[in-house]
Amino acid sequence: MTAQRYSYPLVDALRGVAALMVLTYHVIEMGVWTTFPTQGGLAVFRYGWVGVNLFLVISGFVIGLTALREFDSNGTAFRRPFIVHRLARVVPLYLFTGLVYVFLVESSVFDRPAPRLFAHVASHLLFLHNLHPSTSGSINGPNWSVALEMQFYLVMVWLTPWLARMPAWGMLGGAIVLAAVYRWTTSWLVPHGSVDIHTQHVAATQLPGVLEHFAAGIFMARAMRGEAGIWWKDRMSGGWRNALWLGLASCAMLLGAAWLLRSFSYWDRAPMIAFIPTLLAAGMAALVAAVAVVPAQRLRALAPMRYLGTVSYGIYLWHVPVILSILQRYPTLAKEKLLASVLLSVLLLAMFSWHFLEKPNIQRFKTQ
Repeated sequence: MTAQRYSYPLVDALRGVAALMVLTYHVIEMGVWTTFPTQGGLAVFRYGWVGVNLFLVISGFVIGLTALREFDSNGTAFRRPFIVHRLARVVPLYLFTGLVYVFLVESSVFDRPAPRLFAHVASHLLFLHNLHPSTSGSINGPNWSVALEMQFYLVMVWLTPWLARMPAWGMLGGAIVLAAVYRWTTSWLVPHGSVDIHTQHVAATQLPGVLEHFAAGIFMARAMRGEAGIWWKDRMSGGWRNALWLGLASCAMLLGAAWLLRSFSYWDRAPMIAFIPTLLAAGMAALVAAVAVVPAQRLRALAPMRYLGTVSYGIYLWHVPVILSILQRYPTLAKEKLLASVLLSVLLLAMFSWHFLEKPNIQRFKTQ
């Protein structure tokens, strides 16, 4: 096994990029920004939902590195500290933004009958709300993917010893097949036209349906550890490796984009549902690898982007409450001003919550 590097600051910075993509996409959709460009470079933000796909791949990479490293050091005893640290990282801001949402943004949540209110609250507290259309996204919409992440962490707690022994290519291939078959099956069981798109989305995006995203990240983590059998990885200079991964990322994502734009539809076509996410996962995994091989000495000039990645969890959880709050108070606000107001407010809240809630809590549990 080659010497291992555990710090990949630019991979963390990609989280910030993903968070801003999702934020801008939701401003466009929730603000009904019909004049936002449909062509040119800015048009990519109309597809900013892919930021969630990028989050999942990055999570596979980072959590894969962490879990495998801790298993190397502590064996199966890694499980308890691993899950404690994940809970310390995720839960406080998740609960805080959820409370802000229900008390200050959408207090109509409390108008539901008591049994339904209990179901919504309990499912969110247990990170199970993403499993049913009625609760997925019902309290601060982006939280559905946080539940998905927590379920992935639980899987990693139990499967890391098996992953450490399984060939990396076999793991990735099995995940791709399982995810594609699962999504194809959901397109048959939950056919387009018989239900709304939200229900189709919930059915297709459970853990089996996005398994190749996490697996692609884990594969890249194992490649960085020298376990994936990529024979040319250490025979190229950093610049050539970076260019190669960027090329692979561009090919996969452009192929997916061309297929998607040519079809002008998604949820009514089983091949699209089954295979477009795989192309996205492949492209984003290559993108993660491209930034992971950037030499460390080139990172100083990118400190602002790295900080954006540091506070990206806050950006992700704060942006929908902020968008809704501004739209409720200023429904006719110009769209450009809406975007600027959301960006400024969310960045300030994310910075505040990182320095005064998230970071102190993480440090407290690290000392235990």
